[in-house]
Amino acid sequence: IAPPLLARRAVGGDTAGAIEQALQHASASLLLHPLVSVRVAENNSRRIAVNGAVERPGVYSFSGGLSLMQALGLAGGVDPDKASANVMIFHAPPPPSRLAANGQMTYTVNEALRTVDIDQIAQNPALNLRLSPGDVIEVPEAREVYISGDVMHPGAERIRPGLTLAQLVSESGGMLPHA
Repeated sequence: IAPPLLARRAVGGDTAGAIEQALQHASASLLLHPLVSVRVAENNSRRIAVNGAVERPGVYSFSGGLSLMQALGLAGGVDPDKASANVMIFHAPPPPSRLAANGQMTYTVNEALRTVDIDQIAQNPALNLRLSPGDVIEVPEAREVYISGDVMHPGAERIRPGLTLAQLVSESGGMLPHA
């Protein structure tokens, strides 16, 4: 904020009461009995981003708690024809808790990146992770395999865990009589 006659102040994360007290203290050199009132007009700091193979990729504001599936719902859901079931969640690193030998803060990849198989959430609701402001969800496009030759419907098919060659041929309409 930039109050009149005072230096600019960073107030991110402070409560309205804490900001009032800080401004009263700063104004005491200019005024005899400063009375300061702070009102939060809008809170837009709780945002997440959803990118990739979803209906409406973008940045979404939220209030209260937000789960992975709710965030995907805000983005219109995953594209069933293009999306991979393995969704990546990039978290902002947590407050540093460990120091390396050189004095630098250290993190592990698991603290900043999490991969979730959204097809497994129905069986394991703990995978429907609670999101934090600043998280980024990436829904990659599924890899495809191409089948051609003497099958009814040659073309691309989405790779799924456990997909066998026999299933791929069957999903392509089966083999032609002369195959």
